[in-house]
Amino acid sequence: MSVCPYLDGLEYCVFDIETTGFSAQSCTLISASFYYPGSGECFQLFCDEPGLEAALIKDCCARLSECDAVITYNGDSFDLPFMNRRAVASGAATGLPFFKSLDIYKYLKRYWPAAKIMDSLSQRSVEAALGLSDERSDRIDGGECVELYKNWLRTGDEGIKNTILLHNGDDVRQLGRIFDSLNFLPWQIIAFYEGYPLRLPENSADLLSAASETGAYKKAFVRECKIDGSCLSVRGIAQPGGIPVSIYNENYEFEYSALSGVFKLKLPLIASDGILIADLQKLPVKEDNYAVYPGFGSGYLVLSSSGHVNALEANSLTRGMLDRLMR
Repeated sequence: MSVCPYLDGLEYCVFDIETTGFSAQSCTLISASFYYPGSGECFQLFCDEPGLEAALIKDCCARLSECDAVITYNGDSFDLPFMNRRAVASGAATGLPFFKSLDIYKYLKRYWPAAKIMDSLSQRSVEAALGLSDERSDRIDGGECVELYKNWLRTGDEGIKNTILLHNGDDVRQLGRIFDSLNFLPWQIIAFYEGYPLRLPENSADLLSAASETGAYKKAFVRECKIDGSCLSVRGIAQPGGIPVSIYNENYEFEYSALSGVFKLKLPLIASDGILIADLQKLPVKEDNYAVYPGFGSGYLVLSSSGHVNALEANSLTRGMLDRLMR
């Protein structure tokens, strides 16, 4: 079971790259590493010469395409945009495959109180703060990989190659350990504001059982949720295809574009004495599925109280609605 409940039952990996510089326009990939927390497997790719970058990117994309979610450290700002641009520039792909990015750096910066008093929020600093530094075997940092790679291209020294791969491998294994240690983060709140991956079963009246029996599902993820006034608003994207949906009534609004995969859900809530409530009896969900939640009572579900979001209830209702509306 993952520390993040929204990854249970899904495929995910930890991903990191080493590059010859920061500019995706003029620099290239050196190596890429994948760590799979479930199995403990670490898989690595190395660019033996610059002309083989496109082949490396194709292999990366093939592995990433198997994942519902990809865990990185500052990957939203560097690794993933760099990979995407190099994929296009090298002709390896038109872009990265479909998955939900989980950037641990961003989550720690926004949701970990200790981050505000740390001198640095580098991955190594976080490892030290969490008592995980002892598991590293490498003795270099990412910046040193650039000169080492130049030496590798000149000499073909396998020891240099192994030094780079050891560093890149330690980065993903250590990030996996960091991730497994983050049970103190408010994952329900993170999911509400930052989004989460999910699988949406396709074309069945009993969607969840159909997915488990046939494996037919569509990868999707919620981008963000918010409660604006007395309305729950949800935005996300799914793999394109299927049947477009447009529903507008007094109980909820839902749009799904089969061409772009973008979906939007709006759910008007009942406002009463500082709380916001969803009337489950007017929605296409089963009331019994929500009876276990503290915010449930007599067919209603409290999604916000005194300005504080009940993220568990809101996320569960969102998932239930999407399961029924997207086919």
